[in-house]
Amino acid sequence: MDYKLNILARELKCEEVGLPDFPALLFGKLDEQTLVFNATQYLKSIERECDYRDFSRAMRFWIDRMAEGYGADVAKLFYQNPNGDQLYSEILTHLFLVYLDPAILVYYNDLVDDAMTNGIAFSDSFITELAQTRLTPDIIKTLNNGNSKKNSGI
Repeated sequence: MDYKLNILARELKCEEVGLPDFPALLFGKLDEQTLVFNATQYLKSIERECDYRDFSRAMRFWIDRMAEGYGADVAKLFYQNPNGDQLYSEILTHLFLVYLDPAILVYYNDLVDDAMTNGIAFSDSFITELAQTRLTPDIIKTLNNGNSKKNSGI
């Protein structure tokens, strides 16, 4: 049996970037306690198709565990705007990303390992932003040139 898809009477705009590493994944507030992301628009941005049934059937075990862990009602995880866009509860964000690209699970695992081993972990986008605010453009260019040579086998 599929999870309930809650049809919204009014369109909810999702315009906030919640994860800088995934800027096309936009979030909006359904109410004061419910944050959702626009799965349909994100899928369009990466040129993929999937609806909530595909995702929820494949990830049912994990969706149930997340809902249980957060004390969320499974009947309030999936929504649809009047325009047809599907919105998912924010507690499903990382499951959704892993579902779409299993390599992200490896990335997340590395971050957890860094946090558990070193007591801290940073996303790639945070490190890039930090470097851009602290290093001069000349130093960044030099670093980029070094990476280009390394990647080309020079």
